[in-house]
Amino acid sequence: MTIRSTLAACVLCAAAATAQRGEPPVLAGTFEISVGPRAIATETITTKTLADGRRQVRSAIEMGGRTRIAVTTLDGVEPVDFAWGEGPDARRWPIGDHDAFAANNVWHHYVLIAAFSEPTEKGRRIALLVPGVKLSRKGSIRYAPLRLVEHEGKVLRIGHVVLGLEAFTIDIFFDEAGRTIAMAIPSQNAHAVRTDAKALYWKIRFAPTEAEIESCRTERVALDNDGLSLVGTLSLPREGKGPFPCAVTISGSGVQDRDGNPGGANLFRRLATALGERGIACLRVDDRAAGESAVPTGPTSYRDLIADTAAAVAFARGHDAIDPKRIVLIGHSEGAQTAGILAAEDPAIAAIVLMAGTSKPLDAIVLEQGRYQQSLAKAWTPKTKPMRVIRQLLAMFETARGGAKDEKISDLNDYLREHAASDPSKTVASLKCPILIVQGERDRKVLAYHAFALANAAIGGGNERVTVRVFSNLSHDFTPFPDPTTELDPEALATVDSSVLATVQRWLVKGMRK
Repeated sequence: MTIRSTLAACVLCAAAATAQRGEPPVLAGTFEISVGPRAIATETITTKTLADGRRQVRSAIEMGGRTRIAVTTLDGVEPVDFAWGEGPDARRWPIGDHDAFAANNVWHHYVLIAAFSEPTEKGRRIALLVPGVKLSRKGSIRYAPLRLVEHEGKVLRIGHVVLGLEAFTIDIFFDEAGRTIAMAIPSQNAHAVRTDAKALYWKIRFAPTEAEIESCRTERVALDNDGLSLVGTLSLPREGKGPFPCAVTISGSGVQDRDGNPGGANLFRRLATALGERGIACLRVDDRAAGESAVPTGPTSYRDLIADTAAAVAFARGHDAIDPKRIVLIGHSEGAQTAGILAAEDPAIAAIVLMAGTSKPLDAIVLEQGRYQQSLAKAWTPKTKPMRVIRQLLAMFETARGGAKDEKISDLNDYLREHAASDPSKTVASLKCPILIVQGERDRKVLAYHAFALANAAIGGGNERVTVRVFSNLSHDFTPFPDPTTELDPEALATVDSSVLATVQRWLVKGMRK
């Protein structure tokens, strides 16, 4: 056990010790629940002792103008029953043979699980009851490395527990007194943050991990694109002398933070750590309306997103510790297409890495994805009617092509029109810089053949500095593909395969030598 992880366990022992004494953990306060930048609910948590000596943890959950009451009863250190509502009309469920409850939209359950399920560094299995649907769900619980956060002139030691469920992981953060600061589900971009700790939470969210601290020096950076504030992290290698080559990461479609979430795999954070180990800096920035970046006041086009990354490149080039002649773009999914466009427009880009990138415009990809998903469920023929959601998306493309204007902030006409007019294969065919193309064999969003379609386009354009690597049994996020014959922990399913990180690392180290 390292010093840092020992400290992490000590931070959490404040909550664990209360459980051993038959006391509940520190459960009090109001938490704001948000999905992305949008607050959708609040949960006010209180704890009281009953006349028979048992304790109750009570949540008042306000959502959409409605308040629901959720109550968990504790007998000593054990949760014994859960109820929606109070009084004679309450709906109750006993714990039975399970370790804890995990009701949908009841965040205090996660804190109880962290406190009473005895997490370990390696993780231990637990059985959870999902009330209402009476489902039994397998899970795992473990201590994560301590996070050191500077806040209001002090260095705080933040305890971190990771709860792995069958479909996602949940982060639970505690202070040194055992008081809950926040809970988060990265794959859903969902957060429950104590209302008096919002500023602290974002520092915790993006604080360097133990591995990052050992390989990198990190600094919070803020840059501007046409008046819009974008915030991120610059990781600089601890070893070696600058100026360093620098990778600028570019996220896929949808609003994602600097780590590459939602998705839960922290792809860009792990890449930054791997690159820092070998002397390469990395700049990763929250998308607009994600993490600490500002929310735009109007609609966002695809060219706006491209300009956001161009602003990040300009920032990196202007940094004293960065070699402006050795800027590399690493784009994932839609970000791979953006990387190609920027490299075509900026010949000073030294190289690009295309991760799960498409070889066709977005409208063609939408149709392909729909047909593929249908064929997984039943036989597909040219007469098969597209799924409703695919028909709706294709109709949106047609409306955009017809010249519809964006009016509301949620409108996507410009975004879709610009995407449909951009052909990744034609863009890549114009590039002269080195290109690394990596792809997961079991990617259901961008099928594996796209890797070689992009490579052939580049070679056809006269560029033979192309490398392709397809990884067996990996998903769109380069995590293990769920195999029904093998039981994998949720955290394992959300972990980027180390061979992917090593491949990108080795290729860039070789290519970025002076």
